[in-house]
Amino acid sequence: MLRILLLYFVCTSCAQALPVFPGAEGFGTRTSGGRGGIVCKVTNLDDDGSGSLRDCVEKTQPRIVVFTTGGTIHLESNLTISNPYISIFGQTAPGDGIMITGAPTIRREPFTIATHDVLIQHVRFRAGAADEANCCRDALSILGAEGKTDGRQTYNVVLDHCSFSWGTDEIISTWYDAHDLTISNSIIGPSLYNGSNDEGPGSRGVLLGSEGSHSISLHHNLIVHSQERNPGIKTGTGVVDVVNNLVYNWGHNGAEIMGELGNIQANLVHNLYVMGPDSNREMPEIVARNSGEGYQLFLEENLSIREHDQPEPLPVDFGLKGWPTTDWESSIRFPAPPITTFKAQTLLEKLLPIVGATLPKRDPVDTQAIHDTKTSQGEIPQCVSSTDQGWTHGCKRNAGGWPPYTEGKPYPDQDGDGIPDAWETANNLNPEQADATDDRNVNGYSNIEEWVFSLTPSAEP
Repeated sequence: MLRILLLYFVCTSCAQALPVFPGAEGFGTRTSGGRGGIVCKVTNLDDDGSGSLRDCVEKTQPRIVVFTTGGTIHLESNLTISNPYISIFGQTAPGDGIMITGAPTIRREPFTIATHDVLIQHVRFRAGAADEANCCRDALSILGAEGKTDGRQTYNVVLDHCSFSWGTDEIISTWYDAHDLTISNSIIGPSLYNGSNDEGPGSRGVLLGSEGSHSISLHHNLIVHSQERNPGIKTGTGVVDVVNNLVYNWGHNGAEIMGELGNIQANLVHNLYVMGPDSNREMPEIVARNSGEGYQLFLEENLSIREHDQPEPLPVDFGLKGWPTTDWESSIRFPAPPITTFKAQTLLEKLLPIVGATLPKRDPVDTQAIHDTKTSQGEIPQCVSSTDQGWTHGCKRNAGGWPPYTEGKPYPDQDGDGIPDAWETANNLNPEQADATDDRNVNGYSNIEEWVFSLTPSAEP
């Protein structure tokens, strides 16, 4: 019995030390996600009911979510991940993969994360406008506890190789006491400039806040076609680590550090800002404003391309507005988990082939975003389509409409454990015996995780 207990504690410790997927980097990535839990299959595109994404998300036990259908999941009401320990693997879908959107009657974000130990990969979150003016229709929000009386705990959240677009406030945001978060290898944009924001045209990229938020990694992302906040940093304490992001065609400004809430400690390292047709060339790429004592930034090799035929990137312009301290720049990088870092001038070459929800294939929205960035074309859209049901301030520039998605056919799976028969046979497993949660080679990852990660060869454990 003692030996069994010791083995249990050793294995549990090893599992916690593993990255949530091979190669995962950033704050919160040493989570297990849904590892060891049930396998929940999304078998239809319904808003709710058996076999729906909502059904899997709302289960209370740890769970790994896979898809036996591709297509668009059109949410009729907000879907919130409230129960912890979940991995959602969009790369398992057949057909064209998975896109999540929401009815125009949803006044805020269609999809919310409000718990801990969450991994989502290769899912597209595309909001679109609401049917009347509202505050904050992001594509996705990560929300922590709202005040001391809220017992919600939001941490260890990892969004990797996802695609987010068509928000009318921000596209993606973190708020309240959310911490230990990573957004990586994703496409964030375009936003909607004339969407349904009640403050007027919005079009913001990423907001990382508020007072209790800290320990956030934003790395190896393409942020494209958003007016401002690319990203916006408005935390009150702790470290925000912004590394190797490629920002294209912002309108008013690129990165924006907003210091009303506390002592920001931000690293901005080897990011590349590329101006496009909508970019205001009179404004600096990075702006810090309204900051009190104790705010500090560590800046390293942040570069800018202002013209398409510019021979080589140049250092970004940096603007201070209402920043009272003279020692705002730190000579030492603030502590953060190690991040594989490329030279900023190589990011067009390094990032564009890999970012976003690339599996099972890119959709037309991401393909256009990549093309625009490569060719210095495109613009910040005002609506999704000229016939969009969402309320707008007017639309002269649409995003080309909602992309069609094929559902595809489910893979053969005799034992119903979520792993294709072909992969089980090729890896000496029994396709007639459910063994998805076993660990065939005792490396800490379950069999179903190993199949999922094998879909991306570079991430195979």
